[in-house]
Amino acid sequence: CMQYFRTCDYWGVCAGEQSIDDPLLFEVAPIHEELSESKRKLPLITQSSSRCFRACPRRYQFRYEIGIRPRIVANALSVGRMMHLALEAWWKTGGDLDAALAMLVDSGDPWGHAKREAMMAAYHARYVDDIPRWEIVAVEQEFVVDLLNPETKAKSRTFQNGGKVDVLVRRKS
Repeated sequence: CMQYFRTCDYWGVCAGEQSIDDPLLFEVAPIHEELSESKRKLPLITQSSSRCFRACPRRYQFRYEIGIRPRIVANALSVGRMMHLALEAWWKTGGDLDAALAMLVDSGDPWGHAKREAMMAAYHARYVDDIPRWEIVAVEQEFVVDLLNPETKAKSRTFQNGGKVDVLVRRKS
């Protein structure tokens, strides 16, 4: 029930202190909000969903089978999403630091904002000189693949595997 130094978002429900039906605490949301529905024929297994299931099958049920998400997002997760968007902008623009910094929304915490800007500036300083050596093949590339039985090579009729690759680069020759 503790992961990444915080209590599970569904702890109150499991402890009988909250209702999963409370609209102030939880909402119905797309199960894989970053992934398009059109590419899949079956329910999707992602790295996040399989990690969630291994940690807690009940949390997996709420999040990935029913599609219920907490309305309040932990600060660490919102910062992570913001940094992810900044890195996505940096890669899509071929290393434009200003484009990346524009994605770092000021959350009213000046120290936290300065820290995020410093992290992005350090990333830029480390990798910007490598950009000419790489061909950027794809940024945030979605994929869906069939799962195969290792013995029979038959496709799964229950699930597919999928997700997004943050960035694919190829070294220029």
